[in-house]
Amino acid sequence: VSKQSVSDVLRAYAAYNRVVGYCQGMNFIVAFFLLFTKTEALAFALLAALIDKLSLKKLYGGETGLLRGKFYQLDRLLHQHLPGLTEHFRCEGLSSSFYASEWFLTLFTFILDDAAAVSYTHLSFR
Repeated sequence: VSKQSVSDVLRAYAAYNRVVGYCQGMNFIVAFFLLFTKTEALAFALLAALIDKLSLKKLYGGETGLLRGKFYQLDRLLHQHLPGLTEHFRCEGLSSSFYASEWFLTLFTFILDDAAAVSYTHLSFR
């Protein structure tokens, strides 16, 4: 995947949706789409559909409420399923926003292998 193709899709999207524009992390999503679609037009269409379908305008549009909500959900799940880890993080002063921001902003394409990212993306479009 070329940097130019990623840049072209991101610039097109920023022009298409001026409210959202470009946000850190979108480049990973676009690169992931380009890896499988091989066309800028389809990668653009997928990005636009993904942001609309999942109501990610609030995540990428400058509002931090949705992202804070995702951190809260993660914190609650950790507390419920891994209370010892939650307590360790609390003692260390480690907030989920410190390690999970890029997970949410890249829709996990940054940390998942390709097969898992394909499955996650497939589920997102259901």
